[in-house]
Amino acid sequence: MYPLLLNMYDCMTDSMQQLLVEYPKCFIVSADNVGSKQMQRIRIALRGCAGICLNGFMLVFIVLYQFSSVNNINLYIKVLSVDV
Repeated sequence: MYPLLLNMYDCMTDSMQQLLVEYPKCFIVSADNVGSKQMQRIRIALRGCAGICLNGFMLVFIVLYQFSSVNNINLYIKVLSVDV
């Protein structure tokens, strides 16, 4: 990988791990085919109510499993698939 991509990957994983330390519970949502204007409205609506971290699907699960193995935490992950 290129050094710039590795640096971005480290920044994203560090920010996600910080959110996991800060918040005891998390709700993970996968969104496909969502326009940028709709995502902007969602982020504005959740501002001040929740911590928001937008990342790729695999990166989220890699960070969750690394975080749980380092901190000896049992994760309960239920994957829901909903077509809207």
